[in-house]
Amino acid sequence: MKTYGERVKERREELGMTQTQLSRAIGGKHGSTVGNIELRDGESRYTLELSEALGVTVEWLRYGKEPKLLPGRAAAFDENVSPGPDMRGHLPLISWVKAGEFCDVIDNFQPGDAEAWYPCPVSHGPNAYILRVNGESMSPEYRDGELIFIDQRGNYEHGDDVIVRSPDHKATFKRLQITHEGTFLLAINPAWPERIIKIPDDSQICGKVIFQGRPR
Repeated sequence: MKTYGERVKERREELGMTQTQLSRAIGGKHGSTVGNIELRDGESRYTLELSEALGVTVEWLRYGKEPKLLPGRAAAFDENVSPGPDMRGHLPLISWVKAGEFCDVIDNFQPGDAEAWYPCPVSHGPNAYILRVNGESMSPEYRDGELIFIDQRGNYEHGDDVIVRSPDHKATFKRLQITHEGTFLLAINPAWPERIIKIPDDSQICGKVIFQGRPR
C-alpha cells in the first residue's frame, strides 16, 4: 500500500500541479512544504487543506480507503456530455491591485496573495494568473464576475484581450488595437463611454486572456 506522501504525490500529478503550486494552495510557508509531505509515511498537519486542494477524501489521504474523490469531484458523464479538457495545473486568482503591482513578476507569490487557486484547462506559461472581471466595459463577451485566465507568454497582437498596467500601477482589461496611428485599448461594450483610449507612455502589457469561465 502507498504511503500518505505517495498518495499526495499521485493526486497532485493527476491534476498537473507542481509542488510549489500545491504548497501555496494549502497555505504552506515555503514552496518545499509539499515536497517534504510527499516524503512522509505518516499524516501531515495539512490533511484538511490537502483534501480540499486535491479534491480527495480525508480517509483516502490517511488510509487509502475508497472513495478517493470528494463528492462532486468525480467525472460522471451522461450520454449528452463528453469529457472536458485535461487540466494543466492550478493558477492563482488575484486582485486587480496585485495585478498592477506584480505584472511581470507574478511568480513571486506569498500564500496569502491569492484569493483562491483554480485548475486551468489550457496550456500556459509559468507566470499565468487569474483575474475576476470587474464591470461591464468588456460585455457582452465578458460578464461581470467572470474569471479570466491570463498568460504572459508570447507576443501581443491586434485583437488580443489584454491586461495593461498604467504608469501609476493600475491594471485595466481591454482589447488591444494596433494601427498605423498608434496603439490603443478598446472597450468592446458598444454603450461604454470613451471606448477607445491611447495606451499611455510607460504602460506595460501584463498578459492576454487565454481562457474564461465562471465558477459555480
